[in-house]
Amino acid sequence: MRAAIPTSMKSRTTWFERHGSTPITEIPAEWPEWYRRVVARRIELIESDPNIALIERPEYKRRWNTEPWDSQLERALNAWLLNRLESHFDFEGRMNEAGNPTARLPIGLTTVGKLADIARKDADFLQVGELYRDDPAFDVTRLVAELVEGEKLRFPHCEGEDGSLMIAWAGYDHLQLARAISAYYVDVQERLGGRDDPRLVPLLACLIELLPWLKQWHNEVDPEFGVPMGDYFEGFVQEEARHLGKTLEEIRCWQPAVRGRTRRSRGRAARGDVE
Repeated sequence: MRAAIPTSMKSRTTWFERHGSTPITEIPAEWPEWYRRVVARRIELIESDPNIALIERPEYKRRWNTEPWDSQLERALNAWLLNRLESHFDFEGRMNEAGNPTARLPIGLTTVGKLADIARKDADFLQVGELYRDDPAFDVTRLVAELVEGEKLRFPHCEGEDGSLMIAWAGYDHLQLARAISAYYVDVQERLGGRDDPRLVPLLACLIELLPWLKQWHNEVDPEFGVPMGDYFEGFVQEEARHLGKTLEEIRCWQPAVRGRTRRSRGRAARGDVE
């Protein structure tokens, strides 16, 4: 229960204005009678004893400063939506207590567009997304792209066939991720763009970043390839860098083009507008 304060105290402090709080200067009628009497005696003591009045000033009290309900709701809905998207990658059942795989995508790189297509058929995602956007006609692709941006599903600074961002699940281990990136690298070379495609350099840069972890944790002989996989990918990177006419250091130093910063205002107010 909150306690009322003497009216005179309100006039001598700016604490309430500074913290956006409204003091109770009258004892609320809905409080129990016994508690009203206790509060009345407390106020009387504060008014009559300057020492008690000093320590009872709001400046010396701990604030009961809780997160606004709208903010809590937005954060909870955001977390649920992200977990739901991640569940479509969970091929081992890590994300549920029953240990049941829920993946609807094979291990590999995919696009925001393909992930949005799955979300569009997910009734629960649509229901929660409507609450999050406060809009029954919200743009599913835009919401998925917004959730992915800067979160656990982002990778590797290039676009897929549908023009949307390529992504990979952070739940893959280093070898799974290297296999996924190299498979898409070869697909770009042979089918999607050719040996001059600009997507090749960032993909190869991603593989270079993975090499230390592959050498440390996945350098046992692979039964399919017959060689240690860390060594295999080290050779792959070196060979492909030569084909691209670049040194490993040049590829390692590659940086994505600077893009306009995406800022999401509160979902319930902005409905995902991008600035």
